[in-house]
Amino acid sequence: MDTAAYRLLYDYIHDFKTTAVHVESEIRRHGIRSDSWEEVAGMKGRAHHDMWVSMKTVSHFNLGIALECSSCCCS
Repeated sequence: MDTAAYRLLYDYIHDFKTTAVHVESEIRRHGIRSDSWEEVAGMKGRAHHDMWVSMKTVSHFNLGIALECSSCCCS
């Protein structure tokens, strides 16, 4: 793999990880909880539990892609 390809792969890893970090930050900022079915303030009727599941899925998917990319890069 040439230098440009490694640089792009590194950028993918960095950006997927950064997205996961931002999603986790939003979960904390809104106080989203897995154990509540109440509505999250300002989220158009979305329930805490449903939003938590959705956002954690997005976070974990992005983190998983970052880890998968890093395993390809480091093999």
